[in-house]
Amino acid sequence: MQTTLPDQTLQASERQVVMALTHLGLEKEKARLPITYCSYGGTCIPLGSWSVRIEQSFANQVLASEIPRLVSSRFDQLVTSSNKISVLTASSQIDDLETPISEFNASTSSYTDYKAQLTNYLNTEIAPSLYDLLGDAAEARYLEMNAQEKDTFIRVKAQATGMPVAVLENLISTGYAFGLYLPEIQGTLHIQQTKRKLFDGREIYVFHNTLSAPLQTRLIVFKFDGKQFSVAHEISATADGNLFNAAAQHISGSGSVETLFLPSRSNIQSVFNDLFKLSFKDSTIALSTKLKEIREFAIASPVLASDKKDVYALGVGVQENIRVDHPFSFYRTIDNKETRMGWGQVREVGDNCLALPAGQRTPSQAHLVQGQVNELDLAVEHPWTGVYGRVGLSVSDTSLEINGQDTGAGAANFLEFGFIGNLGYLLNNPSYSEVWANMDIGLGMTSAGQYNNTKMAADSAARFRFGAEKRYPMGQGFYSALGADFAIEAHNYRIANHSDPLKVTSYNLIPRAELGYFANPNLKLYGGVAYNLPLSSSVENFNEKVNMAAGVSFNLGLAMHVNFAGPFAIIKAPPSNRCDNLRNTNNQN
Repeated sequence: MQTTLPDQTLQASERQVVMALTHLGLEKEKARLPITYCSYGGTCIPLGSWSVRIEQSFANQVLASEIPRLVSSRFDQLVTSSNKISVLTASSQIDDLETPISEFNASTSSYTDYKAQLTNYLNTEIAPSLYDLLGDAAEARYLEMNAQEKDTFIRVKAQATGMPVAVLENLISTGYAFGLYLPEIQGTLHIQQTKRKLFDGREIYVFHNTLSAPLQTRLIVFKFDGKQFSVAHEISATADGNLFNAAAQHISGSGSVETLFLPSRSNIQSVFNDLFKLSFKDSTIALSTKLKEIREFAIASPVLASDKKDVYALGVGVQENIRVDHPFSFYRTIDNKETRMGWGQVREVGDNCLALPAGQRTPSQAHLVQGQVNELDLAVEHPWTGVYGRVGLSVSDTSLEINGQDTGAGAANFLEFGFIGNLGYLLNNPSYSEVWANMDIGLGMTSAGQYNNTKMAADSAARFRFGAEKRYPMGQGFYSALGADFAIEAHNYRIANHSDPLKVTSYNLIPRAELGYFANPNLKLYGGVAYNLPLSSSVENFNEKVNMAAGVSFNLGLAMHVNFAGPFAIIKAPPSNRCDNLRNTNNQN
C-alpha cells in the first residue's frame, strides 16, 4: 500500500477566475397564477387566473444583490463595465485593461436560445480580449511549450498588460463565466375568506391571500480554454425528488397578505415582488451548494498538525467564505486512489485574507467529528447549507383536567415534520457555533378518557413548535444537546351527548435534552426527552373549567440535509466582505 501527498488533487482548489453576467435570462416576463377562492365555511372554486410581471430591470437588480453568494471572494473576478474589463484579485484591483466591450442584453427566450446567445456574446465580446493577451503566439504553440518557456511567456505578457502573473495564467487556462436563467414561473394564488374577532367583540370577514411561485433558477457555467468559451456545467435549483428539498423550496417561494376586501392586482404584485426576492435568494443558495459538488469549485487544503487532540489546522478561512461549523471531508490517496477517511467541522475560521501580510494570516481550526485524519491528508469542503429537514415521532404525556379532575385524556402522539438550521453558519457569526434553531409541525391523535362517567373519545391533535438548542460534540459522530421550544397545541375530543367536539388549545414551554448521531454530514438520527409544560389553556364548545397539566414527552427522528435554506433563507447572511474591504483599503493607500 502506497500513500501519497495530495499535490495533484490540490490543483483543482486553486483560485479560479470567474466572470458573472449581471443579466438574468427570462423565459417570460409574466407569470400566470391560477386562482382558487374559498368562502368562509363554504366550498372552494376556481376563479380564473391573474398575471404578474417580472420587469427585466427588477430581475437584474435582484440578481446583482445575490450574485456574491455564487461569486464570493474565493474567486478572482472578471468584471465588465463601460468599455473595459477589470480584474479583481484577492489583493489588487486592475482597472486599466481598456477594451471595447458591449454589455450583454437578451430578450425573453427559451433556455436553448438564451444559452446560444450567451455563448455567442462570450466568444465574440470577451474571448478575443482574453486571447489577445497571448500576443502573437498561437494556442497550439503555447500548449507545446515546456514549463520554463511557459513561465517566461506568461511573465512577458503579464508585464505588457499590467496584469499579475497568476491572474493571467488562470485567465488563459481556467477562466469561467456564470450565466443565470429563469424558466417560466409556475405559481398559484389561494384566497381564503376567514372571520376575525376585533378587540371590541365585533366580528369581520377578511381575505387571506397566499401566493406560491418557487423559482427554479438555472446556472450555466462556461469554461474558457485559452481561445473560446464552451458550456462546462449546467445546474438547476430544483428539488430533485427529495421531499424535504421540495418543502424547503416551497416555503421560501410562498408569501401572503391579508386584505379587508378581495385583493387587487397591486396587492398580489407587491407580494410577488417580495416572494421573488426571497425565492431567488434561496435558489442561489441551492445553486451555490450544488456548484461545490463539482470538485473544481470545492475549496481544498492539506491538513496541518495541531497541538490539540482531534484539532487540525486548514489553510482556508474567511477569504474562501468559510463559516463557523462548515464541514470538511478528509481524503487520503492510497495506491493512487482517493479514499475518504472521515470528516470534521471548522470551529475557528481563519483570518487568511490574501490582502493581509503573510505573517498576519491565520489558518482555520477544524475539529474531527467522525473517522480519522492524519497530517497532510486532503480536506475538501462539503457542500452544505446548514439546514436539515426532519421527520420524527413524539409522544407527549400531558393530561387533561376538567374542574380539577384528571380525565385520563390529554396525552398525544404526533408525527412531526420540520426544519432545523445551524445559526452560526446561517448568520455567519461564530458566537452561535452549534446553536440550532428549529420549527416543526405535528399531526396526531389524542388519548381517550372519561369525565363524570361520560366517555371522552380520542380525536385529532396538531402542534406547532419552534425553539433552539445548543449542541455538544462527543466524538465519532455523537452529540448531546440542551434546548427549549415554545409550542401551540390543539387537541380535539368527542364527548357523549355533545354534538360539537371539545377543542382545547394550550400554549406550552418545552425544555428538552437530546442525543444524536451523524451517520455522515448529510444524515443524522436523534432521540430525546422533554418536559411539556402548559402555560395556559383555552377551550371551545364547553362550559366547564378545562386545564392541561404538564407531562414528560419523548421523541425519536431522522434529519436529512437540504440544498435550500427554506424557512431560514430570510436570515441567511451574505458572504463576509472583510477581505474585499482590506483589498480596497490597501489599493487606496
